[in-house]
Amino acid sequence: MFRSSEKNRFYWIRAQKIHFNLLVEYELPQNISILEAKRKTKDDLHQNKTDKLDAMYLAKLQSEHPQRLAYVQSEEYQELMANNRIYEQASHDLITNRNRLHKAIQLTFPEIEHLMANPRGKNYWSIVLRFPHPDIVLETKEADIIDFLKSLSGIGEKRANDLAQRLIRLAKLACPAFKKSSAHIRGLEMAH
Repeated sequence: MFRSSEKNRFYWIRAQKIHFNLLVEYELPQNISILEAKRKTKDDLHQNKTDKLDAMYLAKLQSEHPQRLAYVQSEEYQELMANNRIYEQASHDLITNRNRLHKAIQLTFPEIEHLMANPRGKNYWSIVLRFPHPDIVLETKEADIIDFLKSLSGIGEKRANDLAQRLIRLAKLACPAFKKSSAHIRGLEMAH
């Protein structure tokens, strides 16, 4: 006879077979195979993935279950949203470019950040781009530096002299990581 574990296994297998036979007998018509029934119950949109079939099934779904029309926003609102996206992108580009310049300056002439009380603004970046390396400052005549500084907006004769003296002093103290002819300097010039 059967041992206890074999007997349990026998009954389990028999129960599974009976359940399967009942499923086949009561749930499936006689002329459909199990595989065919499974295939018919699957989601038709993902069975055979082609654009033509998807288009056909999507059209079928749309006709059976129509979707609401999309809400169309006014032209003014669309224009405001477009302006907002453009402004956000320009702000992002400005910040990214400023960070890139700041990183490059840290390698070529970090002391220039102490030239002005506020190392930002158009004048500061004009000075940085004109003198990205301390050797360029030291090779330029003081009168030419003063003339350049006076050409910037809001800088008069006295302020130009003070800034030129401070710039020369910072250039003498500087210890750049790269030479004046390095690619980092050319990168700064191209960033302008």
